[in-house]
Formats: sequence, C-alpha cells, structure tokens
Amino acid sequence: MERYTYEKISLGMQESLEHRIARCTHAMVALKAYAMSNPDFTADQFLVFAANVMPDAPEIRCLQLAPGGVVQYLCPPEGNEAALGLDLLIDSRESDSAREAIRLGKIVGAGPYQLRQGGLGLIFRLPIFEGETKRENFWGFAIAVIDVPPLLELSGVNAKKAVDFALRPLLAADQSPGDVFHGDSKIFDQDPVLANIGLPSGSWQLALRPAKGWGVAAPSLIGLNSLVILTAFAIGLGAWLILKQNALQKKQLLEIKTLQGILPICSSCKNIRDDEGYWVQVEAYVTSHTHAHFSHGICPSCMESLYGGEEWYKAHMGKVD
Repeated sequence: MERYTYEKISLGMQESLEHRIARCTHAMVALKAYAMSNPDFTADQFLVFAANVMPDAPEIRCLQLAPGGVVQYLCPPEGNEAALGLDLLIDSRESDSAREAIRLGKIVGAGPYQLRQGGLGLIFRLPIFEGETKRENFWGFAIAVIDVPPLLELSGVNAKKAVDFALRPLLAADQSPGDVFHGDSKIFDQDPVLANIGLPSGSWQLALRPAKGWGVAAPSLIGLNSLVILTAFAIGLGAWLILKQNALQKKQLLEIKTLQGILPICSSCKNIRDDEGYWVQVEAYVTSHTHAHFSHGICPSCMESLYGGEEWYKAHMGKVD
C-alpha cells in the first residue's frame, strides 16, 4: 500500500503539470489566429491581445510573436528585453529546434535551460504558415516561454516535505533519458515511482520516493508476520494464508476512496487545502483522493466568454458581418 500511495501522488502531479503546460498551447493557437487575421497589427495592439489570452498563471513568463523567425513582439516586454530581436533560425542554441518545428509543421519545445533574460525556462514554438501550402509560406512563430520553478511549485513538485523528486527529459528520438534538471539524479536509481509527463513536444519523466527511503513494516506487523509464518508451518496452511493475503491486498487496491466532510477551498483561485496544510489544485486533490482522472479543454460557453469579442474568433466561427 505504501507504493500505491506514492503512485497516486505522482499521478496528481502529472495531471497538474500537463494541464498547466496545455494552457500555453491554447495561448499560442490564439496568437497564430490573431496574426493571420490581423496582418497589419501594431506592437500596442499585440500587447492588448496577448494580455487578454495570456492565462492568469505565474508560470507563463512571456508570449511572443516572431515574424520571419525573429522575435519582435513580447508580452510582457518588461524583464524579457534580452529576447527582442533574436533570430531563431540562425542562433546557435535555438536554430535546431526552430527549424525542426518548421519541418514538422507543429509545436516543438526547447529546454529547460537558462534563458537569456534569466531563470530556468521551457520554450514552445508553434510555426505559422500563410495559405494552404505549409512549409513554403512560413510566416513566423507563436511562442510561449514557461518559467520552470513556479511551474513545478504550483504543480505540487516539492510541496510535500516527506517526498523526494527528480525530473528529466525523455529524448524524442528513442525515449532515452536526458540529463536531470530538477532534483537529485540518484533518485532514478533508488526504485522510484515513475510518471511520464506528456508535453506538446516530447515528454518528461518524474521520479519520486519517500524522503527516508522505502520503509519496512512496523515492529508490530513484523511480529504478526512471524507468528503467521510459524503458525502456517505448524498447521500446514502456509499456501492458503499467502493466497488470502494477496486477495486482501488486491481488494484494498480496488477500493474506491470517497471524499467526505468539509473541504477548505479558496474562494478566489479554488485551490483546496490538503491534510498537510498545502494548497493544491482541485484536479490534483480529487485525483489523489479518488480514482477519478481529468482531461482538460475549453467548453463553447467559455470560448465565447473569453474570445467572443475578438475579430480572429469571429472569423474562425464564421461570425464576421
């Protein structure tokens, strides 16, 4: 049961990470539609639009547009000036992933690595093509820059003091592990619980284990197990006891946990305070206390509420007068 508990913790963190990163994808798609439907937009107009589609999330460091592969529009510009004017197609660090995005015609990620503007960042680039023929009419990139430390913190990584965590990328070519960018690499060699984090491009691997290592049974349980073994040998029912114990364990694993009582929930952000006093997302809390899992999207009414007044959305929905 100990390992099962940690598997539930890892699943909650996996879903929270994937949800937060997916919100960046939605913002990039909106930027792409805006650039195509408003070819003569100004820097001020971009700032207004990007600020409206940028999720209210501390992990989103910056949204960018890079016509011709050169970063020209930033939101917010403050603190991200070092990226302005960067030519992604010739920069020694960025050109490989940028050209790969153009070749594939889809989102490609880069990092995590140290950003020019400071901090550990993860970058996703969505290539934009004009017209119907892709890769021959390249317009530029819609870009989302993610600040990794708050992303991990808000997803629950390191929120539990009794758990050790480590993260590493899985290389897209063969899913072989890359260098650990968070936590102690030795955790991966200590029989951890593993979870793969799906990204818009590639994936990460999360490893976690108890901070003090996988424990042994408490003394009372050790004594009970010894008595059971001696009794089994004495009466010749060892096999029966083992089968009974396995059946009981399977029954425990299949039990459906339920939420009971009053849950303290923030009236603003809707996070829930768990039993250890930490505030976590509703999805992570429900996942760790039940067998329910979440998938995320945007319902039609929320799409209408968020973007109904935007010209690019009207054009997309065929509502242009």
